Order: sequence, then structure tokens, then C-alpha cells
Amino acid sequence: MTDDLDADYARLIELGYTELTAPRTASSGQGRLAFIADPNGVRVELLQRSEDFRIPPIVSGPVRHFSYVALAAPDLEAAVEFYGTHLGMHSVPSDSPTFRIGDDAVKLLPAATTPIDHLALAATVARPDARDPDGNRVIFQAHS
Repeated sequence: MTDDLDADYARLIELGYTELTAPRTASSGQGRLAFIADPNGVRVELLQRSEDFRIPPIVSGPVRHFSYVALAAPDLEAAVEFYGTHLGMHSVPSDSPTFRIGDDAVKLLPAATTPIDHLALAATVARPDARDPDGNRVIFQAHS
């Protein structure tokens, strides 16, 4: 999320990150977006919304909240610089480098073989892994 999509996009391109989609109006008509590639080629969306679009917290059912997206980071040092320095995410304690800003979090995995290794959801009880519609692995972590 950004308050100045054009400036943040220009800054990241100036730093040498790859342009995938230049800033444009979102197809929903609610704000603007752009896409760049992180140092390991993972597609990153930059969003500037014209209104709040977060849904209220989940209070019932098996899933409580989104935990993180685990990304391939064969060049771990460059990924840490990108997410921690250039995107301004904050490092949080974890078994692998993990960065958070607001509700959004990424976990960097040097040995991952696909751009998105998995999505992690906090659930009331652990459940078997699943796949999302794009084929990404989804893990359900027990969380009270």
C-alpha cells in the first residue's frame, strides 16, 4: 500500500527494480496500481486506494486470518534489502527472514523452487495443506 504510487514506483524503478506494469487505474476503479519484480523475479503489486478496502476481522469459522506469503528468495540479501529497506516493511521474529507492514507479511525462503512457495493462514486447528485457484500451496497453522 502506498499514499503516492507514482513517486514510490519511480523510486523503485530508479533503484533498478524491473517494471512489469506502469501505474494505472485499477480495474475495480477504486484507486491505482502498478507491478514490479522483486530482486528474485517475484511479482509485487503496489496499490494506492481511494477508499479503505480491508474486510472486517474474521470472528467465526476455521480460518482466523492471513499469516504471510512465503516467497522464493535465492538472493536472500537482495530480498531483505528490497522488503526491509525499499518497501519499508519491518522485520519480525521467525525461522526465516520475515517482514510485515500492517496486515501484510512476507517470509523469504532461499531454497524455494517456485516464486510463491505457499500462503499461510492461521486456523482454529491445523488442517491438511490445500491449493489455491492458481495452484499455490496453502497451509493452515493452528492458532488459538
